[in-house]
Amino acid sequence: MKYKVKIDDQVFNVEILDLHARPVVAFVNGQPLEVWPEDDTPLSRPAKPTGQTSPITHATAVQPASTISHTASGNCEVCAPIPGVIVSIAVDIGDCVDIGQELLVIEAMKMKNTIRSPRQGVIEKISITPGQTVKHQDVLLSYSQ
Repeated sequence: MKYKVKIDDQVFNVEILDLHARPVVAFVNGQPLEVWPEDDTPLSRPAKPTGQTSPITHATAVQPASTISHTASGNCEVCAPIPGVIVSIAVDIGDCVDIGQELLVIEAMKMKNTIRSPRQGVIEKISITPGQTVKHQDVLLSYSQ
């Protein structure tokens, strides 16, 4: 599905691949984003055809799709999608997590962003602490294989 979304005076081209997938992958002006809807309720009204604008009625947690990397040993790392300050960490070493589960909250530009698990797995290492400032692509935590 392709949409044109107008926010203030700026128009964004948005393409959504599959609304039923979790996460929902949306391309905004060609940049991939993962969107984690807060609930699985069906859409209450049909979407407008391509070319029309539509207001955003439901805010969701969004993170860039490229926040995951793999180490030489095959382990999976979650990296900071944006620079900011770690507000809280919702997991501990050894925790089993599911896709979409909250891992941590990072604050950037006075906005709190929930970072969610991109996969199932066991948390092997946590490389950050609450209050720590991180840069874009700093390793936040890693999974065991």
